[in-house]
Amino acid sequence: MARHYGFTEDTLKNLIIDSGAVYVGRVFDETTGTVTTPGTLLGATKGGSKFTIESEYRTLEFDGARGPVKGGRRITKSGAKLETNLIGQSIAAFLLAIPGAASTAAPSTGTALYHALRRSLALAAANYSASIALVGEVSGSSSPVEVHLFDVLQDGNFELEAKDKEESVLKLTFTAHFAADDLDTEPWAVYYPVIA
Repeated sequence: MARHYGFTEDTLKNLIIDSGAVYVGRVFDETTGTVTTPGTLLGATKGGSKFTIESEYRTLEFDGARGPVKGGRRITKSGAKLETNLIGQSIAAFLLAIPGAASTAAPSTGTALYHALRRSLALAAANYSASIALVGEVSGSSSPVEVHLFDVLQDGNFELEAKDKEESVLKLTFTAHFAADDLDTEPWAVYYPVIA
């Protein structure tokens, strides 16, 4: 009996491998296929990162149709998010993790010993990051796969947990937002390298 499987010699060229890295402010130019702004590395992760596109569909119902009809569905809601588990933490990461927070020097006079974080409840446009990118390795390419989210806000809870004999991991959930002047273009892009 013949065996059936999906493996081909191209399979080994199209594997996304390892954990990748998360960058803030990375800019990919689609016209040239190059990174024009490398962005700032968010930090080391533990447990990797996950990109999700959430979609809700409405099935249009018609008399006489006994089930879904091709062309009779529409997207009624879409969202994109990137979840990452940050083990390498910094004041910059904390400011991303707590939208609207600001840092001041403590003590306020003399040599600063601490960053004092405080927040008001009002969010401003400046609290959104222009982009967050997950950059990963593709087994058959010297170019990475890049997943970009635009107009991003970290909207997960800020939880700093300390456990005996373990390192604290900050779980961040970045959500992309539609541009006010373009409500039809989803605020994400995936750049996958051409594999020869």
